Amino acid sequence: FRGTLGDNIALSQPSASTQALLEAASLVQLDTDLLQLPQGLDTAVGMGGLNLSGSQAARLNVARALLKSPDILILDNAL
Repeated sequence: FRGTLGDNIALSQPSASTQALLEAASLVQLDTDLLQLPQGLDTAVGMGGLNLSGSQAARLNVARALLKSPDILILDNAL
């Protein structure tokens, strides 16, 4: 993890719109966390995701996967 929350979600689809990033965040209930952050998707993520809880990091990873709209998504202890 590095850059912003939006950058991290968009790793799977760099050309994704802000709306698509927010929709992916909403699917994994990361949107409520974004609302509490003054910079939302533009919030900087510390090196290695140090400023994210374990749950937030896991949900960010799932949002990244969902943004790509896979036909099949296999999760193993992701949430």
